[in-house]
Amino acid sequence: MILSIGKVGKMNTTQTQTEMPQRVQTIFKTLFDQLDSMKQQQWKITNYAVLLLATAFALKGKTSPWALLAIVWSTFIIGSLLLIKIQWNMGRYRNRIDGLHRAYFTEQELIDIGVSESERSDLGKKTQFAQSVRGWEFVTALIAVLLGGSLLVSLAS
Repeated sequence: MILSIGKVGKMNTTQTQTEMPQRVQTIFKTLFDQLDSMKQQQWKITNYAVLLLATAFALKGKTSPWALLAIVWSTFIIGSLLLIKIQWNMGRYRNRIDGLHRAYFTEQELIDIGVSESERSDLGKKTQFAQSVRGWEFVTALIAVLLGGSLLVSLAS
């Protein structure tokens, strides 16, 4: 992979090409792999939480209503917090990836890989919070699934 190297923090706009160091390539790949892994973890957390809610529903006649409600709402709260924590960590990884884009890619290379003009101008300028809210609609949908399941089990008991 031939990429341009520039100063960290400044977009490299020169066309001088040099090879990205192997250690940086490894870090870049690891960051992308970790982002993918975190997205998968969010789905797994949701699936296991829904499985716990289904189990609670199946046990509704065999346990006290208060214990059932405690299990159901604990599942919702803990599952939601884990989803939010992972989303927050994804923001941190996105910031790191932006830093590598800014340091090792020329403007033309960023254009060639599909980075829009507004994304290029924002590279390295977004806060972790701003990066974390990217894709928030998907996390919100997963939390809504947990909320809906918790409400259904609670109302059925």
